[in-house]
Amino acid sequence: MTTKFEHGPNWKEREQTNLIVIHSSLTPATRDDGIEYLRSRHMRQGCIEVGYHFVIRRNGVIEQGRPLHATGSHCGDRDFDSIGICMIGGGDNKHKAKGPDYTSAQMRTLAYVCLTLIRIYPEAEVVGHNRTTPSTRCPVFNVADWWVELSLNLKTLNHAEHPYNFPLK
Repeated sequence: MTTKFEHGPNWKEREQTNLIVIHSSLTPATRDDGIEYLRSRHMRQGCIEVGYHFVIRRNGVIEQGRPLHATGSHCGDRDFDSIGICMIGGGDNKHKAKGPDYTSAQMRTLAYVCLTLIRIYPEAEVVGHNRTTPSTRCPVFNVADWWVELSLNLKTLNHAEHPYNFPLK
């Protein structure tokens, strides 16, 4: 199904959501690029719009790209069943992978976005772009390890917040 928005292109609706794919803009930590920069870059590459659904800036602010229900253009042959989240940073001035230089604000926002999306799409798996495209280092950190650690911390937090676990004084 295709949906026309009042001020945008016709979007092909994503029929299923199996992956939440984390990307890196591969830009230097000294630059605080955002959605407009990525939109311009993607459109120069032939896209009708930015390929990601969300962009997380250096200060942790979320910018929305494609509508959540729309098919993305961020992961090649997995665009049809994935949501794309791009973290600003992780690269050098030539868009080569450098290393994880994300801010704590970005990582907190990434956790928030992924946990929210998992509530909407409980069957989806959170992965790094390098999982679907092994030739890339994007997003330059181990998403699988991060997600496991986040999930374990969340289980501990949820367990500790049960009323019967609070000590009575």
